[in-house]
Amino acid sequence: MPAISSNTLFHFTKKDSLLGILKNEFYPRFCLEQYQVDETTSFKIGIPMVSFCDIPLSLVYSHMTRYGDYGIGMSMEWAERNKLNPVLYLRRNSHTTKVINDIFNSESKDIEKVGKNGIEVESLTQRYKMLLKLFAFTKPFELIKDNEVVAKCYDEREWRYVPDLFSCGSEKFILMENEYKDPVLSEENEKLKNAKLCFTPPDINYIIIKKESERSDLITEISRIKLRHPFDIIRVLVSKIISAEQIRQDF
Repeated sequence: MPAISSNTLFHFTKKDSLLGILKNEFYPRFCLEQYQVDETTSFKIGIPMVSFCDIPLSLVYSHMTRYGDYGIGMSMEWAERNKLNPVLYLRRNSHTTKVINDIFNSESKDIEKVGKNGIEVESLTQRYKMLLKLFAFTKPFELIKDNEVVAKCYDEREWRYVPDLFSCGSEKFILMENEYKDPVLSEENEKLKNAKLCFTPPDINYIIIKKESERSDLITEISRIKLRHPFDIIRVLVSKIISAEQIRQDF
């Protein structure tokens, strides 16, 4: 039976971003997610993250057409060490989605009430922060525009790294839709550089390029970027380069 899950988590991107990851490792950034509670209620929030997909190479090509023909595949052992976790997909009108929405509305109202009375209740705000951390590992089941499904996010089998923004010098953990713009967005993304997701060459299972003709140039670039590593490690790393052309033809 063909594998449904992979032993590799893939992050797909553009060429310049791939080179940036190989040089600087992963920098989290805020991404705007749109949640549909029911037919009439929806909202958008920005969540700090680095996203990966758990899809075998044989099924990954359509995913690449959406996110980029360049990528990096990280080992599951690395993912476990760094506390990555699959997201919980929320479908509109489901009991789970309604419960989560009701909890957040209730917590927000309680905090607002005590705030108006000049009372600071640390247990309330701490509980709300913990709920936000949990909510950061959720994702819409599908994207809906004009009441039509335009993409099924569930097919991405997403895993996430979500940093703790409070340890990065930020008082925020999510960005509301009206905050998801400069200068706030740029300032908060800059703070996320303090929460870099690190790796070493042995943690990499694959490096994906668009065309076979790019292989030689990338080998040169990797050798330049990774000068601090022994030659044997770099030699093994460049052997992990695979192209989108190969994936399309051979998997």
